[in-house]
Amino acid sequence: MAAMVLVFYSSAGPDGRVSRGAVREILRTQFQAFTRGQESKASYKEVMGELESHSKCTMALEDFLLLTLSLSITSDLLGDIQEAAPWLNM
Repeated sequence: MAAMVLVFYSSAGPDGRVSRGAVREILRTQFQAFTRGQESKASYKEVMGELESHSKCTMALEDFLLLTLSLSITSDLLGDIQEAAPWLNM
């Protein structure tokens, strides 16, 4: 969580917000684990398309955190964690 906050604020403007275009790049470069394997999923395409089409609009930290949480739930990350730690038995 702290890493997400630090990455967000390192890209934020003086108002503490980040453009959606910058968020798209952050997701593609800094949070690959959240987006890996999702390129063909409709929900992923919709989110990334929305970020691209409204690239000048800005996003607050809270919205960024909700977005990354949503992407992580739909990603392959949960399956990777289960494979790495079978004792969790999720």
